[in-house]
Amino acid sequence: GLRSFEFKLTHEDGSTQLFPGLFIETAQGTIINPDKISVEFIGTFGTGFAVKSGLITIGVDSYMLNPLTGEWSVEETGVNPLEFFTPQAGIAGMMIQLESARQIKDEGNRTKVYQLVGDLASKALSPLLGATLKDAKVNVELTIDTKTYFLLKARVSGRVTPTDVDGVIRVITLSGFNESISIEPPI
Repeated sequence: GLRSFEFKLTHEDGSTQLFPGLFIETAQGTIINPDKISVEFIGTFGTGFAVKSGLITIGVDSYMLNPLTGEWSVEETGVNPLEFFTPQAGIAGMMIQLESARQIKDEGNRTKVYQLVGDLASKALSPLLGATLKDAKVNVELTIDTKTYFLLKARVSGRVTPTDVDGVIRVITLSGFNESISIEPPI
């Protein structure tokens, strides 16, 4: 039921392959329901060429930031990234599919967050990361606001996608819930 939120993906270890040869180290952005997304990412391409790029989608219109020129261009792909990148579904999936969940760091009524740890089938993360390993599980630590029950942070340890290296650790941080945010065409 969120109207908008901000997200950030970082890696304590490893990276996430977005396309063959393109590895994302950090990504951050804004989602406005039902059909707006703005994402900026930093990573490497090929043998270590540093890349900074971005993507803005508003409905069926998409714009891409060229990492070489720093200029925005209209993308006529006809592909809406929200069709394959649905963070709302991925976040909900993490929350409801957590297995063997247990609370950690219980401080009674003094805490403002719940911290849970458990196992998660990698397929629950496919709305966030694309193709996932079949029948794999990862360890997940969730930090949840005690008043709103919004997920604030998820730390995912282990291989999720076929291109992940052993020991990869992703941290997804969420904020800016239902804040007044706008996403406008960059050109």
